[in-house]
Order: sequence, then C-alpha cells, then structure tokens
Amino acid sequence: KELGRPYILVMEYVTGQPLSALSPDEAATAFTSKRRNTLFFGLGRILALDLLLNNWDRLPVVWDNEGNPNNIILSPEGVAWGIDQALTAISPKTFASGMSKYTNKLRHFLKGVVADKSAVESVGIVLEHIKMFTGYAVDDAEVACTYIRHGLVSALHRAAAIDFTEQRSKLERMVPSNSDWGNVWESGMKTINMEFLLEIQAVISDAIGQGVNQPFLHLPPLTAGTADDVKVVLMQVAKMESDSDLVAHVDGVLTEEAVLTGRVGDLFLLPESCIAEAGVPSTGQHRALSQLAAIAAKHGIVGVLGSMCERTPQGKIYNTCVVVNSDGSQLASYRKRKVLGNIECGTEECIIDLPFGRIAVLICHDIEQQDVLQQTLAHKPF
Repeated sequence: KELGRPYILVMEYVTGQPLSALSPDEAATAFTSKRRNTLFFGLGRILALDLLLNNWDRLPVVWDNEGNPNNIILSPEGVAWGIDQALTAISPKTFASGMSKYTNKLRHFLKGVVADKSAVESVGIVLEHIKMFTGYAVDDAEVACTYIRHGLVSALHRAAAIDFTEQRSKLERMVPSNSDWGNVWESGMKTINMEFLLEIQAVISDAIGQGVNQPFLHLPPLTAGTADDVKVVLMQVAKMESDSDLVAHVDGVLTEEAVLTGRVGDLFLLPESCIAEAGVPSTGQHRALSQLAAIAAKHGIVGVLGSMCERTPQGKIYNTCVVVNSDGSQLASYRKRKVLGNIECGTEECIIDLPFGRIAVLICHDIEQQDVLQQTLAHKPF
C-alpha cells in the first residue's frame, strides 16, 4: 500500500567479502582452497541466473560493460553468492531490435557452452573477469572452467523447466481481490513481462537441448570421499511437466552433489509416481527409464527410480518401481503390494544384494502392512 506497487521482500544475511574487495593474495587463497570447485560451480549457477534475467550488473559475459564485482560475495566456506539480482526485461513488441540483439548474443554464447570444445574456450571469459577484478590469474583454468560450465548448464536445465505461467498464476492468487488495496496487486501482476521471460527460456531450452548428453558433461574425476557409511541421495521432487524435465533434474542434483560434497553417493531414490509415462517397466522399452538408467551410469550410482504406471498386455495396471545398477543395467522391478482402487496388487518381494549391502524395496503403504513389513525385514536389509 505504501509503495503503491506489489512487492515480495526476501532477505538473507551471508558472511563474506565482495569479489571487488579481495587482494590478489586473498583471491589466490579463495580460488586454491579445497572448496575451489564448489566456488566455480556456484559462479556458473549465478551466471545462469543472470542470463535468464538479463542481469548485466555482475559478470558481463554477453553484455558490453565492465561488470560489477560488488554483486558477488565469497563466503569463508567457499560458496559464491549473488546479491542485488535485477531483471532487465526487454519488450519484444516495443523494442524488437534490442530484444533481437540480446537473444542473438545469448544464442551465440550458449552455442559455445554446449559445443564440443574446451571449457576455457566456452566460459574462460569468467576467469578473465576474476583476474580483472582481483589481479589474480586462476590456476588450472581448464578444470576451473569445467566446473563453471557444469554449474551453468545444471542451472539452465532448471530454468528451462520452470513453468512461468503457473508461477505467475500463483503470484496472482497470493492476494485475493477483496484484499487488494486499490487493485495494486492486480495492476502489478499485469506489468510482469511474460513475453520476455518465455522467449529467453525458449532460447535456453533450444540451446541446452543440443548438448545435454555430450561427453563434456562428465565431470573431472572427483575424490570418492573418506566416509565409510553408505550415502543415499533422496529426491522428493515435485510433479514435473514431463519425464524429460525429471531426467534433467536428477542429472542436475547428482552433478551438484558430486561437486558440493566431492562424492555423488552410492544410491539415489526417487519418489512414488514420479514417472509420468505409463508403459512397460523396462529400461529397454521405456524412454524415461532408459534415460534415468543412463544418468545412473554416468554418475556411477545405483538408482531406485520411484514408480510408474505399468500396463500389461492383459490390461492390468500396477504401481511399479524399477531399480538400476551403477552401470545402468536393470537390477529388478517391484510391484506395490498394498494398493487401492483399480490397481492390481503385486505379489513378489524385491530384495537386492549390492556391493555396499542388501536393500529391499517397498512403496508407500506397503510399509504400514505388518505382514509385508515383517516378511521384508526377515531378509535383513541394511
């Protein structure tokens, strides 16, 4: 009411120094620490946000300015934070030439990012700006740029999966019309430049779709870590628009986990009914299962792939989970045994011996049934 416009204020205090405040020696310490790869990965993610928003006030990789190192904070933990994010929307209708100029620059840059060439050629400009800002030249530029590129591509995948129309609808519903003083909220919602966001998103989707499975997306070797415990990566994902979005999300999460912790894990677990397409629960006959198996092989991790709707030739329907090995091969499938409605009940257990221990698969309500639970626990899964 006081501002005469809608606003949402989100603040978080972060400890650290802006990039501009680092001396060459301080920059050398930051960019050679054990967390340096996390730092470069984070810079890639920040860059992805800037490209989506046309935020020219930070890392000027596609903009004709010197950038603003004050808008990058480096924390003592080796995390890169972006501050003072700004959306510079260009109207495709009223400033078509400006929109065309930006999208052309964006396409050219992203073409280089997904091309089969060295990481330094793709995103080395980021290191150039670090040197300009701090006076320090980053060592092992190819490895540094590989992590920058991974962070960038990972975040771009997420940007491509955002349903901006739905997000705008959620914003509109935040303030009911009977609580909207002077129609301020409704009027403000009309100023959101959806055409700009959707066109930039389309450019990003078009670009990363060409290079998502290229060899460069394999990270340099990472240390396996010293933990003796089994590491499980749990992904409670929201309902995705498509299975391809789910695959991209899983790849992004596992990539980030490897970078941020140095160890991707032993097993990842997806939630019930996360796979939209019904069909045969086989990695050789179902596209999404095949793609998720490839992701498991890429990261060298066992995957419990949530569940899907299995349809048999006899017309029966099951709620079925597929498990794949760390080489992408299918280990087993399991049909939920306690179900409601017109879904059939499975009858078979699913017990799998893996290098790190024995696992058993149950789906949701199965664990609430004492007969099923006790039968499963008798196999002594770890």
